[in-house]
This record gives sequence, C-alpha cells and structure tokens, in this order.
Amino acid sequence: MIIYLEGPDGSGKTTLANHLYKALEEKRAALNISRQTIIDPVAETRVSTHPAKRDRVTEKELYHRLKMMATDGDIHIMDRGPISDIVYRIFDNFKSVTTINKLIDFIKKYNKRIFIVYCRTKNAEEAMNARGDDNPVALERHKELSKVYDFAMSVVQANTNKYNFAIYDWSNRLSINEITGELLYFAYLNTK
Repeated sequence: MIIYLEGPDGSGKTTLANHLYKALEEKRAALNISRQTIIDPVAETRVSTHPAKRDRVTEKELYHRLKMMATDGDIHIMDRGPISDIVYRIFDNFKSVTTINKLIDFIKKYNKRIFIVYCRTKNAEEAMNARGDDNPVALERHKELSKVYDFAMSVVQANTNKYNFAIYDWSNRLSINEITGELLYFAYLNTK
C-alpha cells in the first residue's frame, strides 16, 4: 500500500511522514502488521521524478514501480511524487514524467491500496524561511505553487475515492493525531 503525501514546501509532509512511521512501528502488533511487512519511510526514492537526478524514472517505470508498491503487501510512505513533478514542471523548462489524467487513472485502479494526504498550511512560507529552505523556485514562487497544488489536488480529490483522501494542516497540531489515526486504520484494513 502507498500512503502518498503531497503539498508545497513547508506544508508539513516530512513532519507527518516521520510521525506516521513512528506510530506504525509502535502499533505494529495492535494493527496486526506482521514482522515481515516492511514499513518504508522513504518510498519516494523509488520513484524519483526530479529532472536533475540521474535516476529519474520514465513514465513506464513510474507506473510499474507504483504498482509494485501498491500491491507488494508492504507499507510505503511517499513524501512527494508525481503530482509535485507535474506542479513544478509548470515553473521550469522540463517535461513532467506523467500527466494528471494518467495518474488519476492509476489511483482509481488501485484506490483501495493508496491513501492520499494533501498537506496544506497558511504558515508554509514562514516554515520554509525558518528552516533555511534552499529551493529557489519554491521560495520565489510559493504563492503560485500553492495555487497550482490547490487546483491539482482538487482535481485528484474530485476524481478519486473520497475515503482515501484527506487534507492535513500542520499548523493545527491536533490534526496530526487525527490524520495519523485515519492512516493507521487504513494500514490496518490493508494488512489484514
């Protein structure tokens, strides 16, 4: 199964991914997650879509690897992926690996094995500056990137299973426990 976290820089994806990984490991027995089940906290490294990386996947490789991750019985936490590639390619001269329509078709096909969390907060720019973010595109165009993410994620949400989609705002500290609870329940249903 894939737990897919998306959103602009500074929106809490990494914080949520780390929190979720710890919660899954701590509650492994209570959730009936076997010792053989791998909890992969860096699944995005398997599907690198960044155009400057030598290991950037092709569209065919992307969907092959996503299919394997969705169906292999392990839990893959993916901090960014194809949607970020689609969004960021609007702002540079590179071509995205895939299209939003193809990605939606894939998500629909494997909807019982994929949970999407859109991480979005009003304080993202402040968080980026506080941690010394070095992504010049994100810093310069944060408001524009956020609007494109809002649009892309609303398209994904409208065209996929609403029960496998959530919005997370890290500035609401209580919401991390709520979203983690939803994701733990999803993991429990998928590892029975």
